[in-house]
Amino acid sequence: MVYADYFQINQCVVVSVDYRLAPENMFPAAALDCFAATCWAVKKAATFDGDPTRIAVAGDSVGGNLAAAVALMARDKETPRLCGQVLVCPILDLKKNEEKYFTRVVHNDGYLMPMSYFKWFSSKYCREADIENPYASPLKAATSTKALCGLPVTHMITAGFDPFCDEGELYIKKLRQSGVKVYHTRYTNSPHGFFAIGLDESNEALMEVSIILKYMFGSKK
Repeated sequence: MVYADYFQINQCVVVSVDYRLAPENMFPAAALDCFAATCWAVKKAATFDGDPTRIAVAGDSVGGNLAAAVALMARDKETPRLCGQVLVCPILDLKKNEEKYFTRVVHNDGYLMPMSYFKWFSSKYCREADIENPYASPLKAATSTKALCGLPVTHMITAGFDPFCDEGELYIKKLRQSGVKVYHTRYTNSPHGFFAIGLDESNEALMEVSIILKYMFGSKK
């Protein structure tokens, strides 16, 4: 339903990726599949009335993690060129270091995503040896002040009752330090996963994303 809303409001093509799932296929399978799909979308855009110069990546929750990973891969490989990334309540640090993020502590029991679920999901998705990989934990790419240079215009949505709110907002800080243009809204009263569950704030966030996508598609370089 959310994808249909994107199309209706923006008249854009939405490519939803059927990436390989864990635990049968652990990291980096999903991230590589999403990057490959993005490259395919650029190459084949003309076959489905798409525009290869207006490609953005977007995702919610784990999808936000994957969208951020794809943007980093595209930056590192210098292709494809993205006009934006939209990250909705992304999980950006797979390390189980709750003490680093206040929102992970205060929302440990969570709404829709308690930390016990996250720890289980994370262990099935990513081996301990891979957790520091920036394509698994995009925050790990921010190793220096300018480490995120070259990433596209970013729109970030965080939620006040989301355990992962702090890491999303830390990523915003790191992006801005690297000179990346960033837009951000925190939906103070919403939990993780609110974007697709039909709350009043869900509808507001959907409209916000639609507006920013119009901007991203219209301001390509």
